[in-house]
Amino acid sequence: MRGAACRNTVSSTLTRRGDAAEMAEIRLELDRREAPAGGRLAGIVILMVDAPSTVRGLRVRLRGCEKTTAGGHVHEIVSREVVLTGREPFRSRLEALADTWRHMLGRSRYPVFQPGEYAYPFAIDLPDDLPPTARNAQHEVRYFLTAYADTPGWARRTARPASEEIIAHPATDP
Repeated sequence: MRGAACRNTVSSTLTRRGDAAEMAEIRLELDRREAPAGGRLAGIVILMVDAPSTVRGLRVRLRGCEKTTAGGHVHEIVSREVVLTGREPFRSRLEALADTWRHMLGRSRYPVFQPGEYAYPFAIDLPDDLPPTARNAQHEVRYFLTAYADTPGWARRTARPASEEIIAHPATDP
């Protein structure tokens, strides 16, 4: 689904300390996978928790990239994020480091999701000037929508992010 040209990455790695199994599953259910420039993508993020899990935030991110084969230059077209629950993303690495220390010392106060299923509706507006999805020998424009859980601590996550490729097309005149 994802090509080397435009990857939709989320900075998090494995699971809770010392446990190889993931504690939760994230599903991304979209109303539709296509949208016009200036349109809206909507759906539901479903978080299914198997064991008590501390989650700093649950988010949905739209990311789009453009790549040309001449020189292999990759350019980010759009990056938008919606916080479904929890806190906003860190503004700096220092803020993230301080949060990691608070978590290690047992001083973080994030919600603990108990086993069960949680559903969060979302909507992301697309920019009016969004180029359409394209793939040919010289040029590539791709968009990805990803739902992920941001967990406290350094380089841990409770669940693998869920991602879908989105098809953008030109807006139609009314």
